[in-house]
Amino acid sequence: MAGADIPGGGGGKGARRRISIYIDMTPMVDVIILLLIFFFMTSQFKEPAAVEVTLPKPGAGEKFVKVKESNVLTIKVDDAGMVSVVDTRYRDGKEVSLKELGKYIGARQTENPDLITIIDVSPEAKYSRMMDVLDEFKMASEQTGVRKVSLQLEEVPETAATAEAGG
Repeated sequence: MAGADIPGGGGGKGARRRISIYIDMTPMVDVIILLLIFFFMTSQFKEPAAVEVTLPKPGAGEKFVKVKESNVLTIKVDDAGMVSVVDTRYRDGKEVSLKELGKYIGARQTENPDLITIIDVSPEAKYSRMMDVLDEFKMASEQTGVRKVSLQLEEVPETAATAEAGG
């Protein structure tokens, strides 16, 4: 607490009397609460970004769509999380970083608006790595407007699935 000494007050020779100062904080707290309410009411919260997935209809697995090889870009994520692109330019695959991947997808989508991107993720790869690749695709597709993507999943062999289940 703050205070002030006043000379000559009570007590004896040279004694000083202390006066305390009281500051009421209630109005300041009221103003802070009003400001918080104002900012909460006027701010806009961004909805979480979701990935829209169109699933095939039941029984449609027997129908295949033929696509030209030049309209396909395959992004592979291996067990270690390494990302590589496979298309007409790099038939054996070329390892790329995530920054390079986003630029490469954007460039390919710009030159070919019919491009279909296939993301092939190994079952042993981390989920976060797949989401990083999907995020790079999403950022590239927001700039180009090309939104055709397909997830290619490998089936886990029956013996491995049974061993993991403990049976």
